[in-house]
Amino acid sequence: MSLFVQAVGFALVVAGGVCGVRAHFLDRSLQRFRLPGETSLATMFVPLRWQRRFYAPDGHALVARAWRLTGAMYGLALIGMFLVGLAI
Repeated sequence: MSLFVQAVGFALVVAGGVCGVRAHFLDRSLQRFRLPGETSLATMFVPLRWQRRFYAPDGHALVARAWRLTGAMYGLALIGMFLVGLAI
């Protein structure tokens, strides 16, 4: 049973990593919709630059998607780490 729980935990950690990679590529796509002249310090740190005010209206849906992917990344990875720790 613990081997199964550990395998599920590792799968969730990998799924969290996949969500993180997808969020990275989505961030690169978002830069096409960035409004000119925004040079705030918030744009230096990736999650803080995912604010609708930094992007054209066409990019607003991508901002919401980026936040969902980031939440999925953290959620899946934390649950997976908990399961791996539980199985040890």
